[in-house]
Amino acid sequence: MKNHFDEIAEVYNDVWAFTPGYQDFMRDAILDALALQPADLLMDVGGGTGSYTLLIAQQAGLLSKPYCVEPSAPMAEVAAQNPQLQVLCEDANQFALRDCHYDKLLFKEVVHHIQDRPAVWQGVFNQLNSAGRLLIVTRPRRVKIPFFEAAKQAFYQNQSDAQVWADELSLAGFRVDIQQATYEFELDKPVWFKMLRNRFMSDLAPFSDAEIEAGILEIESQYPQRSTVPVIEQLVLIVAHKP
Repeated sequence: MKNHFDEIAEVYNDVWAFTPGYQDFMRDAILDALALQPADLLMDVGGGTGSYTLLIAQQAGLLSKPYCVEPSAPMAEVAAQNPQLQVLCEDANQFALRDCHYDKLLFKEVVHHIQDRPAVWQGVFNQLNSAGRLLIVTRPRRVKIPFFEAAKQAFYQNQSDAQVWADELSLAGFRVDIQQATYEFELDKPVWFKMLRNRFMSDLAPFSDAEIEAGILEIESQYPQRSTVPVIEQLVLIVAHKP
């Protein structure tokens, strides 16, 4: 059965680009939180098409090819076209059952999709090397992204408070720290509206074309006579270490 990310695999990289400055911000926030070193073996679970996996690996100067672990076959197929990535087409629960070891583990904006999270946390705790580090990149439940009101409510309903995930990691044996990072920028309206129409976030998947268009009109009414919309990106970075 196809899921939302199967449907948008071909346009995912385009609609998630935002701006070069945004990509640098996200990349650097992940690098700092993971304390990624050239000798580290990196696993990016829910890595999509591998675009950020590759950005992070190149900036860190990783000596080993990072792994992009992605359950959507169409997304994994796009990632597999890049020879600088190793790709596994499986979900987090399948990955957590593997007999493997690595240094750094990334869950970028995917933790709310994971089934049976306690089992995943216990599995990856056993996989991580002794000095390993796990990073969850997520957002607060109330975002300052220029969504229409119904989309904001959908996001809120689908998102848990970061402390819930931090507590789960603590129960699995991790030592946990919560950090935050913020980036503000302007985005051209046509770019933003294209992202909304392509339902770049899974929270937008339930909305019909008509509802998306109505939402775009709502956003237009909030920013009249402007060619851009303001975006305030607030990241929550949950960093977990082995004690």
